[in-house]
Amino acid sequence: LVQYRTGDMYSPKLDSTEALSLLASHFVECIEHSKTPVTNGEAGLGVVRILEAAEKSINNNGKLIAID
Repeated sequence: LVQYRTGDMYSPKLDSTEALSLLASHFVECIEHSKTPVTNGEAGLGVVRILEAAEKSINNNGKLIAID
């Protein structure tokens, strides 16, 4: 058995709340209290464009895909 890690390890406890649930709660809070959300529709559109380009790249053997 090969061991690649040596020494002590620290594993912090991470919140297990679903990320989309947190985002939705934040959005509702912003509406209720007239606050500006951390991200907006433009940021969301950018994420979708990146994901679509990544999928096209994967389907084309890693070809570089330009993002508009």
